[in-house]
Amino acid sequence: MSRSPLNIAILFHQHQPFYQDPSSVFFHMPWVRLHAIKDYLDMAAMVELFDGLKINFNIVPSLMVQLEDYARGAMDRHLQLTLRPAAELSREERVEVLADFFKCNHDTMIAPYPRYMQLLEKRGRHPDRASLERRAALFSVQELQDLLVWSNLSWFDPWWRQRDPVVRSLLDRGQGFTHADAVALVEVQRRICGEVIPTMRRLQDAGRIEVSVSPFYHPILPLLCDSDRAKESSHRTAFPRRYVHPEDAERQIRDAVVCYTERFGRPPRGMWPPEGAVSDDVLPLMAAAGITWFATDEEILWLSLKRGGPMESEVLRAGRRALYRPYRFACPGGSMTGIFRDRDLSDAVGFIYTRWNDEDAVRDITARLTALYEQCSGDADPLVSIILDGENCWEYYRNDGWGFLSGLYRALTGDQRFRTVLVSEYLSRRDPPLMLQSIWPGSWIHANYDVWIGHPEDNLAWEHVARAREALCSAVASTPPPSPDALAEGWEELRIAQGSDWYWWYGDDHHTDDIMLFDDLFRRHLSNVYRAIGAPPPESLGTPIKGVARRSSHRPPSGCISPNIDGRVTSYYEWQSAGLLEAGPAAAMHRTASVLRAVRFGYDRERFYLRVDIDSEAESRIAAGGEIHLTIAPPDDGSAGASLDIPLAGGECRVSTETGAPAVMAVRDRILEVAVPFAVLGTRPGASFRFAVSLRVSGVDAYRELERLPAQGYAEEARLPYKMAYVRNHYVGRTFIQPTQDQRSHNVEIKLAVVRELVKGQRVVVVDDSIIRGTTSRSRIRLLRDAGAREVHLRVSCPPTRFPCYYGIDFPDPKELIASQKSLEEIRR
Repeated sequence: MSRSPLNIAILFHQHQPFYQDPSSVFFHMPWVRLHAIKDYLDMAAMVELFDGLKINFNIVPSLMVQLEDYARGAMDRHLQLTLRPAAELSREERVEVLADFFKCNHDTMIAPYPRYMQLLEKRGRHPDRASLERRAALFSVQELQDLLVWSNLSWFDPWWRQRDPVVRSLLDRGQGFTHADAVALVEVQRRICGEVIPTMRRLQDAGRIEVSVSPFYHPILPLLCDSDRAKESSHRTAFPRRYVHPEDAERQIRDAVVCYTERFGRPPRGMWPPEGAVSDDVLPLMAAAGITWFATDEEILWLSLKRGGPMESEVLRAGRRALYRPYRFACPGGSMTGIFRDRDLSDAVGFIYTRWNDEDAVRDITARLTALYEQCSGDADPLVSIILDGENCWEYYRNDGWGFLSGLYRALTGDQRFRTVLVSEYLSRRDPPLMLQSIWPGSWIHANYDVWIGHPEDNLAWEHVARAREALCSAVASTPPPSPDALAEGWEELRIAQGSDWYWWYGDDHHTDDIMLFDDLFRRHLSNVYRAIGAPPPESLGTPIKGVARRSSHRPPSGCISPNIDGRVTSYYEWQSAGLLEAGPAAAMHRTASVLRAVRFGYDRERFYLRVDIDSEAESRIAAGGEIHLTIAPPDDGSAGASLDIPLAGGECRVSTETGAPAVMAVRDRILEVAVPFAVLGTRPGASFRFAVSLRVSGVDAYRELERLPAQGYAEEARLPYKMAYVRNHYVGRTFIQPTQDQRSHNVEIKLAVVRELVKGQRVVVVDDSIIRGTTSRSRIRLLRDAGAREVHLRVSCPPTRFPCYYGIDFPDPKELIASQKSLEEIRR
């Protein structure tokens, strides 16, 4: 009897923020238009090139509306400048063009085109404002005209390069473009924007794709229903006042269903809740609107199962195979079916494969799917869900991902072990899924809502939304109330401000050069709520939200990373899931500015990765002889797993490892990137180790540390001044592993010297990364007291070690470990 194939549901989510100016059909950013010609239409159309291929797409209604506006003639600033004859550009506009018309991936969207690359090299890769003003005068009118065209032309997907005569003709010419060429190219873009939704409807009617939907303005639905849901899954401690308005979430869903039905001739069956954010409050609202299935991240499933009853525990025993099936969730009057994305496969497509050779990437993912086919051989009709952003990642693939996607689709349709499916079709022929009683409240990022709530900036934004809503409700109850049109306008502006994208950029999680534009637009939408009802906006909406609080100095990694070690930010996504340690004002011990701005860190299955961001202006003030020193070591091993020294002024990077392995990679360009194999560290994925990054300058006898990360984290959070009171002799090794206490005490004394001027008469806090025997800590504290410290407090960042590693050599006996013999209170005394 032949086995049934492995069902594979690929779902691409297509979404852009709502960039429209509140008072006109003008867009402040061009990304809807540019992604339309690069991603939206061609990704759907290419499905017809492969017999039997079926793909799922999710689209946000506010994106549909913006696409239609562009087709009808909407403008953005990039478009205004594109349509301006180069000879008529003012001096300020020339500078603006040089600043903004290279905003794309240089390696994949500029380097392949000699003329575009030539213009980039003439401008410079990382110019400041002053150099832009100088170089603007050096560009000829023809060079500027070519740049105006190329900044649009390079965004066209290979689909259009092969099929559209205007695009193909301009690519063949490569330079010498005219204003008429720019006008013709814009007309092609407008036509494509108008064809996206009709093409999707045609393909859905033909059974080749399924189009699901998200709530209208892409809000985080659980936070509209009850913002206190965030407390159930969050690591944060401060939240805004409770926001409980499920009717707002219901309206966003209902408007989405209406918008979708008008354009597709049928109501939607599926929904990707924005950012995969779900809760028990949300599922009944989707079900009431006629939605039959939703999708989110696998971590939501695991946490839902773990907090369930005996039946959920039984499901968990299946291990990872439990992921490859749908589940029903009880709702009043019915149920909702959920599917859960395979995070490893989805993130491999969205992030990892961007740097791979296309053939190798296709080979890898098909090998993974083959392994799942074998793993699920005993399961009935298993489903693997690959769900990811359907637009941004392709900018980092060669040829807009065409080679990878074509190879993947060819492999899936040419192998009888695989079957691509539309989610609704798959669910309609399958037995009713297993029923679960509750779903974990969280999103696809960390299985919580921390990106959108809990940071002071996010909380202030939510407070502004709550106040604007209260003003609307008061206006409704007033006598006489504002006109129906005025109230409708006010509510619409409020719903726009509920979109997730504003909160995405607040807080420390993400960064964009356009954050102040986002901030301004958000506050303008809320100000328009008040204007619509005839009330003056509160003065607080005139103050930017961004920067209202200190940035958090640290966050842990959220997933695996595999960055390209080239000393540059090759891709926005390559360090997206990394942990972060940021240097604040306390990072500079002896100066007013930090050279070490931030350290990012993460790992994959084979390597530990570090990135150091460097302030070049502060760096230029360091005398010759400065270098960045990096140490990485397991916490239970006395030797340093790896040590690196990178000269600030350039030159050879010195790498020292206990194994002598040459496999450590370190490249310094705009940033410092380091990759250290776990084999070099003598450890493995899942094990613990520690690292430190310091800035040192050479002295007469030894190096003197000027900065050190992450030691200042405690000072940042405690709001204490951070001083480097110890001067360390780096030629003395680890002290706590010496065989006798006399040797340990002696080594501490010759290893550390105290800067008396910094500690005399002071109350001092010492931050150490760990406490093992506890013997060297006494010596360090005694040195501070001898130097005149009035009080000494010890803070240890890791829990005391209670048990030895029996495979190691330094601590075979638990009696040598202070925490195995004493309580925390006894250690303190």
